[in-house]
Amino acid sequence: MKLVIHLAQGDLSPIDTKPPSGDILRDSFRMAFPDVVRLGFSNVDHIVLGDSDHGDYRQVWDTLGSPETMAAVAESGAPHMFLELPYYRQGLVDEFQSKVAAGEAVNVGEFAQRFEHEDDVAHNISQWRFRTGEETQTFLQNSVAPLLVNATRFGVDVNMLDHENGRNQFEARNDARKAVIETRDEIVRIRDTENASDPSVAARLTQLRGQFQDQKAAYMQSRLDYYSARFDDQNLAQTVNGVAQGQKSLTMLGFVHGSRLNDFEEYLQGGALKIDIATSRASYEQDYAQRMDTINAVSPAFGNDPPELVYFIDEGVLATTVNTPPALARQIENIASGAPDITPNDTDPDQTPKIDTGMKWN
Repeated sequence: MKLVIHLAQGDLSPIDTKPPSGDILRDSFRMAFPDVVRLGFSNVDHIVLGDSDHGDYRQVWDTLGSPETMAAVAESGAPHMFLELPYYRQGLVDEFQSKVAAGEAVNVGEFAQRFEHEDDVAHNISQWRFRTGEETQTFLQNSVAPLLVNATRFGVDVNMLDHENGRNQFEARNDARKAVIETRDEIVRIRDTENASDPSVAARLTQLRGQFQDQKAAYMQSRLDYYSARFDDQNLAQTVNGVAQGQKSLTMLGFVHGSRLNDFEEYLQGGALKIDIATSRASYEQDYAQRMDTINAVSPAFGNDPPELVYFIDEGVLATTVNTPPALARQIENIASGAPDITPNDTDPDQTPKIDTGMKWN
């Protein structure tokens, strides 16, 4: 759990056994996304947005980067934003924001080309995020650049947070998988085209089957190595803590960074609220279940720690989850019903739990 709320005795029932990974949603409330941002920052210092699908990026990034959202971030007193883009492009982003702040013209096409290719960086973002350079350029020009412009206009500095954890392990996993497939295909070829009763052929098949089992075990280990490295989020949180220096921040990462035990927001200084954001309910439920089942099949130790809230862009709806603290759920219900908003700033202990951003539920 990430949101810290002290409740009256008996008001909180910790979830001892996590639900099936796809069964996490509860009630839904119509709410504009900028109001979701304001709601979050009225409770905690850090909002962690979980992007459920890097490939289906346009609606998510356009929602985050809109003038209305940036206004809500700024009005909430959060001067810092962190994005899952390569850390080695921070200087280019700083240069872009400085030009916008100074009223200078910016060349979006040039920015996008430099972002992807400058200094001949081998690990350009096409390899991580999209299949072709054209898709990457569209993303940078139509989603990233406008976000940077709007952030600058509202006084929000944008930071690149992807340290490319797991890059080497990612490549090792792919090599291990390739070896498994090649050996499997060779076994099938020999079995289907040669005389298996021939002693030399039989010996070759026995050797290959043993090799296949060894390679399969190595592949499974490589998957664990990759996920363990990719989701080692302590250094990412330390980057946020170092930049924010106690100030509020909004971070957007792939949702798995915040849906496991001992994950990203657990290392942030101050209270954090995890809100997943998705284009649609159907795509989110499928993506969440598949991704969490996949990583827990590799190692159950990753666990399943659902977000406190989920926002669906196409519906304009905020959904509570099995992890939504009761006090936060009541606050959302009051907002949705038009009743007076019972916020953490109120003082009636019978009505409003006190929020302590310095501790976390176990």
